Amino acid sequence: IDFGISRAVDQQTLTMTGRVIGTPPFMSPEQLQAPRGVGPRSDVFSLGTLLVYAATGHGPFDADSPYITAYQVVHEEPSLGAVPDALRAVVEPCLDKDPERRPSVDELLVLLRDLPSDLGGTATGEP
Repeated sequence: IDFGISRAVDQQTLTMTGRVIGTPPFMSPEQLQAPRGVGPRSDVFSLGTLLVYAATGHGPFDADSPYITAYQVVHEEPSLGAVPDALRAVVEPCLDKDPERRPSVDELLVLLRDLPSDLGGTATGEP
């Protein structure tokens, strides 16, 4: 998994003013639309996408180009059919388009702690 957080050795900072840093399949809608207004719930969204990828080998917004992917992140529902049901109950709220409807970091921690240790392959939805 490429977290996209590398920087040149001689650079003092990871980000630059006016530049979007990130990998579209793992970026939140608000990060793509208004990067200056992101908060912790943007990270919750990104973690949700990462958990889907780790569980299935596919992101919830996979597409053939970063532009289509970015559009899907902002406008389409995530593809979660292959995600095991117990994990889906955690990641689905993380991927809400509205940051205020996503769990807080503390709420997410509780949800993750309550997951069974063996998720198995129990997805009931379509891939």
